[in-house]
Amino acid sequence: MKVLLRYHVENLGRRGEVVRVKDGYGRNHLLPKGLAVSVSEENRRRLESQKERFLQEELRRVDEFKAMADKLTALKLVIIEARASSEGHLYGSVGAVQIQAELKEQGFAVDQRSVRIEEPIRRTGTHEVHVHLHPEVDAHILCWVTEEGADADPADAPPVGGWPEEEESKEGAEDEEESDEAEPKASESD
Repeated sequence: MKVLLRYHVENLGRRGEVVRVKDGYGRNHLLPKGLAVSVSEENRRRLESQKERFLQEELRRVDEFKAMADKLTALKLVIIEARASSEGHLYGSVGAVQIQAELKEQGFAVDQRSVRIEEPIRRTGTHEVHVHLHPEVDAHILCWVTEEGADADPADAPPVGGWPEEEESKEGAEDEEESDEAEPKASESD
């Protein structure tokens, strides 16, 4: 079945495109929800006449989403409390629902489907989260998952992947081992 899209449909096509879909998807989802219409010259003309107005509206929406993305990026850190063991493993996980709820508390009207994380968060610490606001606009925020009841000061939040001192101390220990091994070789050649 071929349909003419009236709106952008993620993973399918943009407004005004003619796309081929399975009959059931077209009849049961796209057509009843008004996302698409059947392909005809009249529907093409009607969509073409609305194109100018739609482009202006779309530019306005993109600007709004870019402003929201800037505010989200400026937010820097979203703090979520969860029950966790002493080793930092969560009892359960933190997903898009909890992140969306926290963003809503802070005044951001973000849809749950817009919050994109690769997999549910199962450890305390700082994690990068992508917020997909529009096909052309994404925001990246940091989500700090802390143990429930702990005092969470944003200044104390670890960077994504842990504290740099831990990595530097590991690298420093490896450098010392290499320098210890290198010294005897130099003295053997003398």
